Amino acid sequence: MIRTFALLLLLPALSQAQDSLIVRIYESSHLERRMREMPRLIETQYEQQTAEKAPTPGMRQRMNALRRAFNPDSLRKDALHYLDSVRVEVHLRAALAWIDTPANRSIRRRIQRPLDDTLVREIEQHFEDSTRVPGPDRLRMIGLLDDRMRRSETEATVIVNVYLSYVAAMGTELPPHERVSNEEIPEVATLMHNELMGAYRELNLAHLAYVLRDVGDGPLRRYSAFLSTDAGTWYADALKGATDYALERVGERLGSYLP
Repeated sequence: MIRTFALLLLLPALSQAQDSLIVRIYESSHLERRMREMPRLIETQYEQQTAEKAPTPGMRQRMNALRRAFNPDSLRKDALHYLDSVRVEVHLRAALAWIDTPANRSIRRRIQRPLDDTLVREIEQHFEDSTRVPGPDRLRMIGLLDDRMRRSETEATVIVNVYLSYVAAMGTELPPHERVSNEEIPEVATLMHNELMGAYRELNLAHLAYVLRDVGDGPLRRYSAFLSTDAGTWYADALKGATDYALERVGERLGSYLP
């Protein structure tokens, strides 16, 4: 009886400890940055749309609905919920152990450096010297890493979904040539995704080649090799799935917030 009571007292602490593992996966991956970026992408779309023409009351109302749907706290909650729903304890702990090694922390920090205007200029300047362009073997290694991380695929998915969420929300507030009907969305989404995949693939290869330029082939192979294990595949799929789920939830919220 005493033992059972003690276990009941421990259950909340054990649950909190397990949740902290999910939070560590979330915060140590690209997910946290990606969830913060989505609302900014929506704001950028709106700023471009209204740069030359003042928004109508209808546009402002619909933009407020988009802001609520893309609320950063909601996106974080959705991503964490998904990660917990697909949790496999042995894979989760293996992924965290892999993340926490000094060598992998260094590689991860490099990979997660935001591709902003400053970094783009650095990359362009660096590769102006053709002797700095990686050889075929190194490029294949970097390409394999991008595939295993599902990075280009995920980034293309985010852009497509953010754009289509914006277009769907604005509806008839947009000029006729910019509108996309519900019937057209699947085809437009596929076409956009295929086109963006190629663009992001090229961009990410340049990004990875630059930020990982001082990382030897051995450490990079070991980093990439983990992503081909059961735990590594679970990790990459869970991050991609969390992004997809957060975007699905945006659509659900948006439908209830729109006028």
